Amino acid sequence: MTDFCLLKAFNVRNHLPKAPVITEIIWQSPPLHWVKCNSDGASKGNPDFSACGGIFRDNQANNLGCFASNLGLSDAFSAELIGAITKEREGNQVADKLANLGLDITHSL
Repeated sequence: MTDFCLLKAFNVRNHLPKAPVITEIIWQSPPLHWVKCNSDGASKGNPDFSACGGIFRDNQANNLGCFASNLGLSDAFSAELIGAITKEREGNQVADKLANLGLDITHSL
């Protein structure tokens, strides 16, 4: 606070950055018997170290599977794209596991 008083005493204008805007994001569950995948990719620079990841959840927010991948040197666009491609591959694995689970349940009845 003393620093601001000194600046004001010497008529120094300070240009403070704008406060960040906080936006609340609420996860919406998928319909019954559906699986929702949320994925993202990130890069520290363009290009720089990058990674992607995602999670699969049912309508009760149970984790059905997830993935994370270090992409090494890449750009943000590639990280997002690889995250989307990986999501499809992982989604098939989750769907396969669910199908096999359904078969196991059917055979045990």
